[in-house]
Amino acid sequence: AIFLYPIELSLSIVTSALRPIAPQLIPLAVFFLLVPLLVIPAIVSGLYVWYSRAISWESPLFFQYGDGLTPYAETQLTSFNPTQPYDISLHLVVPAIPSNYDIGNFMTTLTLTGPSDKTLTTVRKPAIVLPPSSFRWSNPTTTTLKIPLLSRYVCGASRVAAKIEIGRQDGWKSIGSGEGKELSVLTASIEGRVRPQGVRGIISRFPVLSGAFASAVFLAVSFTVLAICLIPALRWQYGG
Repeated sequence: AIFLYPIELSLSIVTSALRPIAPQLIPLAVFFLLVPLLVIPAIVSGLYVWYSRAISWESPLFFQYGDGLTPYAETQLTSFNPTQPYDISLHLVVPAIPSNYDIGNFMTTLTLTGPSDKTLTTVRKPAIVLPPSSFRWSNPTTTTLKIPLLSRYVCGASRVAAKIEIGRQDGWKSIGSGEGKELSVLTASIEGRVRPQGVRGIISRFPVLSGAFASAVFLAVSFTVLAICLIPALRWQYGG
């Protein structure tokens, strides 16, 4: 009992001191207890804003030969933001060989298909493989082509199927000694570079700042609503 007396005396003094202001402390205690519950949703909202930004994408292509009139490749584009414009282009790395130069102008066809196999758009663009400059000291073994297909295109869908065809469809075996007019390709990819606009454009340009701003706004609004709910209780306590 002797050892417990100082503790009991201290608790008694603290209780006596806090009893007059206890009604005012309860709303404040509730406020600070709810702060962690507000911080977590604020962080989640910032992460959601950061994650929902429009981003550029690139998808590899694997062309099929001998299955159709011209080589073709199909792929699923899953990183489309349906409200943001994209510049879409085809990137090819082809062998630097005479048969590719002899093809001359060939066509590149892009067909985008949305849900329910609905064709969203089809575009055809010409391209040509040029031989390397005669002034170069070394002979390159490959040539890179970038073929712009669509500019500032808004597809309106988040999942899109793409079909790309390259080559000529007119007498594709009637060149020279009868070699095929199929373009030889080492690697290929289709790229969509986002052209940000509007609010999502700002988020795409400054994703980290946008996420932090969203968290700060959510936290400020939550604190304001919580304070508005607690002010009447404080007024009632002080008024009493």
